[in-house]
Amino acid sequence: MDIEDIKIKTKRSPLLKGGSNFETHVLFKKNNSELVIKPTFGLALFVAVFTTFSICFTGFPLYKLIHNKTDSWEFNRLLFVAVGLFFFCVSMYLLFNYFSPHGFDKASNRYYRGFKSIQTKMSVDISLKTIVAIQLIGETISDEDGSFKSFELNIILNNAERLNVMDHSNLRGIINDAETLSEFLNIPIWHAESNKT
Repeated sequence: MDIEDIKIKTKRSPLLKGGSNFETHVLFKKNNSELVIKPTFGLALFVAVFTTFSICFTGFPLYKLIHNKTDSWEFNRLLFVAVGLFFFCVSMYLLFNYFSPHGFDKASNRYYRGFKSIQTKMSVDISLKTIVAIQLIGETISDEDGSFKSFELNIILNNAERLNVMDHSNLRGIINDAETLSEFLNIPIWHAESNKT
């Protein structure tokens, strides 16, 4: 498939519905042959607060249950432990998905996402040669609290498939990262129309 056929066949709707209303990731130059996607301070703070809350919400009632002098396990404390464990699992999911290794490495000719030893739906390991373009897509997300704009940076493969690299609300950050990545990989940037969801 030539580049014009790929451009025609590439979908122009958001790859991932929704998005974050704050900047979650930035592109960072690790060295001359590798760019990595790093979580922002805002995302790290959000996940740290969420994780701390879940540990406290689980740990304190669990400690009280274990050190209870009676043989009865109070329903309220068990409920707190169960809810805390749920939030702890969510925080582990956030840590695993948002803080896993993610980048573009010219030395090994790979775009990678995720841990090598653990394969998930989010895991990616492909040759840089299969990437032909970068796609930028905006969308307006509405919910009961109002609306905000979110922007996707996707990579386009030589079979017209797309992979999401990042998705957040900082348009200037997404554009800067797309320009850096375009220069690094020597590929064009394709802008798609904005969408409303």
